[in-house]
Amino acid sequence: MFRKMKSKEYPDVVQSEYYQFIQENQLRMKHIVSNVRQYKNIKNCVRVK
Repeated sequence: MFRKMKSKEYPDVVQSEYYQFIQENQLRMKHIVSNVRQYKNIKNCVRVK
């Protein structure tokens, strides 16, 4: 989907900025997800005790 948009609608500058933005957000999301998993693990450990 992203590739199609890139080739048709966006000029080069916008394209690269948009791509960078997406990559940064994916990194953030991965970070958040891993934090949430750790938090759930901690809660589970506490329950078990």
